[in-house]
Parts: sequence; C-alpha cells; structure tokens
Amino acid sequence: MRLLYVFVFLLIATSCEKQDLCDLSQYPSAPYGNPDDTIYGENALRLDNGELNPFARGLMISEATIGLLKKDGKYALSAQGKVSVVGISGLSLSGPISINYNGFTEVINQVVTVVETGKKVAVDFVASQVATAQKSFYEIKGFGAPIAIDVAGQRVRANFSVRRFASVAGGEDDSLRFSLTNLFADVKSGDSRVLSVTSPLGDLLSMPSGIALKASGTITANTKGLFSAGGVELNINTTSREIDHSVFDALDQSSRTIQLPEGPYVRFETNDNFLINAGGQKIRGAFVFENDSEGEVRGSVEGGEITITDSGRDIIVLKGINGNFEISSEGAYGALRVGKPTFAIPGVTVNGGTVTVQMNTVDETGPYLRVDLEEASLLLNGLISNGVEAELIGDFAFEPSDEEMHVVMGEIITSVFVNESAGILENGKGVMVVAGNGVAGALEGELAFSVPSLNAGESLVLRFNNSGTAVKKEIKLGTDYINISFDQSDGRIFSASLIEDPLDVDRDGWQDETEIIFGSTPSDPESVPAFKMIVQKFENGQFQVLFPGEKDVSYTIQISSNLKDWIVLGDPIIGNGNIVRECFKISGNTSFLRITKN
Repeated sequence: MRLLYVFVFLLIATSCEKQDLCDLSQYPSAPYGNPDDTIYGENALRLDNGELNPFARGLMISEATIGLLKKDGKYALSAQGKVSVVGISGLSLSGPISINYNGFTEVINQVVTVVETGKKVAVDFVASQVATAQKSFYEIKGFGAPIAIDVAGQRVRANFSVRRFASVAGGEDDSLRFSLTNLFADVKSGDSRVLSVTSPLGDLLSMPSGIALKASGTITANTKGLFSAGGVELNINTTSREIDHSVFDALDQSSRTIQLPEGPYVRFETNDNFLINAGGQKIRGAFVFENDSEGEVRGSVEGGEITITDSGRDIIVLKGINGNFEISSEGAYGALRVGKPTFAIPGVTVNGGTVTVQMNTVDETGPYLRVDLEEASLLLNGLISNGVEAELIGDFAFEPSDEEMHVVMGEIITSVFVNESAGILENGKGVMVVAGNGVAGALEGELAFSVPSLNAGESLVLRFNNSGTAVKKEIKLGTDYINISFDQSDGRIFSASLIEDPLDVDRDGWQDETEIIFGSTPSDPESVPAFKMIVQKFENGQFQVLFPGEKDVSYTIQISSNLKDWIVLGDPIIGNGNIVRECFKISGNTSFLRITKN
C-alpha cells in the first residue's frame, strides 16, 4: 500500500531517531531538497540535482511548520503551511493548509516547542483520528477563511479537504478529490458581477484526464431588472468523457454521486422549476448560464412557461419557451421562441401568427417582458365592419404592466367603412388596452385604394371598443402619452374617419391628436381636452412641456423654485387647437412649472 508521498518525503528528509518529537522546520536542507517545500500527489517535487521535477503533479506545501512523533516504526505528524498547485492544468489555488497523519492506534496529545523560535506545534489526535488495522488516519484541508480556487477559468472560494482516489475502478490512486464547503462563485460579464452562487458543499476532482467540479446551491441575480429564485448546480468538466464517481463524506457519513456529461464546459444549471423575474413578469423553466468566448454571460432556457394575468384572469399562457439571452451589468436582453401559446384575451379571438417573447431590462424603454405576435389576425368579438366581424390583421406586441395590459399594434390591415364607402385601411399603427370584458383602442393608417370621393393614401383614424363600457386610459408609449377615451355610449364602436388638415373630425376647433392625448372624444364636438400639463424628461437634461392650446388663446410657461416667486420662460404662446410643445433645460435641484392663460 502506497504511503502518502508528502509524509514519506518528510521522514526521509529528516532524522528524528534520537528524539520522539521534533519540529522539521529546524532543518533548512535535506538530501532531496527543502523540507519546507513538499508535494502531495504524483512524483517527487524536485530531482536529485535540486531542480523542479517536470513530472511532479499535485499540491505543493511550502513554508511548513511540522511536528512529528516517531515510535516503534510508527509516525504521527501535524503540519501547517501554504498550498499551491503544481503540474495540474486548469487548476490553481493558494492559501493556508493543514496536514495531519496518525499511524498510531491510540489518542495523541503532545506539544512540540521549537527551541530557536519558541514556537509550539501541537500533535493532537482524538479517538476518531487514530489508525485502524486496515489504514492510518490522515487529513489534509484548508483552514481559516475560504480560499480562492480557479477551475477552468471560473473562480470559486471555498474551504476544502483533500483525499486521493483512483480515477479508474480497481486502479491505483492517481487523482485528488477536494471536498468543498462554504462555496461562493461569481458569474461575471467583463469585470462586473451579474450572478452570484452560494453552495454548502461540492466536490472537485483532479484527474490525469482533466478537472471536474459539481456543487449545488442557490443563485442570485445582480443586474438591472432581473431577479431569480431556485436551486442551481455549478458543473465543470474539462475532460472529453462522462464523469460517474461516487464519494463518501466523512463529515455527515453520507454518500453521493458525481455525474457529469462529457466536456469541456463550465455551466451553471438549474432544475426545470427555476424562476426568473424579468421586467415584472415571471418565466419558469430550466436555465443554463455560462460565459461565452468573449467573456460575456449568456443565459438559455428550455421548456419555459409564462402566465400573464389581467384582473385576476389568465389571458396569455405560453409554454415550451426556448432560446438564449445576454446578461450584463446593464441588464438582460434577448428573444425567446414559444412552442405552445394560448390567448384568452376578453373580447378577442386570436388566429395564426408567430409568437416570441422579447426580454429587455437594459435600455430606457425597459424593463419589460413583451409577447410579440406577428402576422396574426385578431377578431373583435361583437363588432361589425362592412357586414362581417371586425378583424385586425398585422403585428401585435402585448406589454403587461402592474395597471393593465396594453397592446401596441403595427402594420395593421382592416376593412373599414368611411365617407359612406367600404375601404381598406393599411399600414395602421396604434395601441389598445384590455378593458373589462373586451378591448378598446385607436390606430392611424392609410386608405389602401381609392373609393368614391377619397383617394388612395388618404390618412384615416380608426377607433374601436367592444368592452361595452366607458374607457378612459392614458398609455405611456416611449416618450409619448396616448389617451384612449370612450364614453358609455361608445361601449361598442368600430368607426373610421378621414384625417383632414387640420385633424379635426368633429370640427370643434381641437385637433384629434390633442383630444386623444388630453382625454376628450374626437368625434364629439361637446367633448374638449382637459387643460393639464405633461412634462417629459430627456437624457440630455432637457424637459418638454405639453399642453392643449385653445385656438387664439395666449399662454405663458412659468418656473419657480419655491412656489412663491415665478419667472416667465420665453415669449407668450398663442394656441391653435393643437398640442403646444416647448423644450427647456432646467438647472437646480428643485423646480416647479405652471401654465397660465393670459
């Protein structure tokens, strides 16, 4: 039976025959090198001429303080030093290490005092640390704070203990197993931590064919708009073969199996019930996180599921979600495929189309998790256009929020009745909201071909509502605010109108865009915009003020820092029935704005 090399080396390098206890650090040199510079692993650290052995492979222990007991051909040893790795590709570590070996069958409690330094070295073994008839006791472990271990480019911090084992069943011991505890690992994009993993225990195998590591724990997201919950495994395999190795944990007397598919890879893998919250929406599925060749972090999901609710109802259920997304310190972004979508939007029947999930917690338009439905048909139940059920054909982006679901529409085609003629609206774009038992919205487009009294390309506005109720919603879309406003009498309406110049369908002196944004009905001359102010802030520090400017009425914009003293900004503004837009750059910590009619 092969004895641990580190101990064999130390005993050969030192003479303790005239005393039972000795401190090996008293001996500055030895026939095979410095006893403070030893190796635990394969082959001697140094050749006979003192040079490093190119075939040495294992852990090098340096600056060791060692206490040794020798009696009747048996030995007990306690040592502490600094550990580093020699000859193992893909693995490096450094930190304090302790070595304990007991070849005696009885308890030992001795103290060695180094004469020159006065330093004391304890050689202390309790009842559970004695030799048996079959084998001696030994223990090699790091101590103190968890130390840094770099494995195939992934850094972890952990406490550890080391054992030798045979990488081939029935063969000689040729490998090292590190039992890891209190493990912590960062997943970094460049120099920024985006994910953190903690694990109570794990195993690292250093074999002639490569390195393998398996640790189970929890993962936390450290990036904008992304949150996570659930278990994760850190799996590393630098070999080209599958790993199937059973280990016995002496601490809790338990056995576990390390099983990994063939490598090479470094991956953080979750189970299929892992949860990610992106932009306020939850994706549940099996996720994998890993660094790509550029050092960026890529995530992927398989078998994901998303359920989107509105007013306590499941209105969109997506299953079989698969795809990749990128993660950086700025957030996460990507497009995911959907295998099985189900839409149960009140008042709407969805047919056809391609569904994807768009994730973006990065730029100023986020954070959001959006469901895109392209080249689809939405039947508006209960609404009729030109004798058939009203239908919108085009692209739809469902954007859930805490308040309501709103849907951005683009490239819309629909049949309309305008100016007593049937026609086709194309290139439509707008927004709708889920409201009660239906939807309500508005869009603008172009007349596809000429009809009596109207030419192709004329601009049209389409308003629709099948909720059966009044709807008053203000939707923020990018930097714009869009008002969707219907009275109770317009609870079921599908109405297209010609947009003239100016855009004033009801001829009440207010342009339709102004009425929509500021809460009045464009087709009702008795309905007028609310006199209020909208303030938008831009990245360059500028502010834009929007308000409805009544025709031939004079207004001033004023600013104050204390609500007492007001300063007029710019010249008086004369309204023309449209939206007044004025931009200012405001300095100072606190400012108040107001609009006055002159």
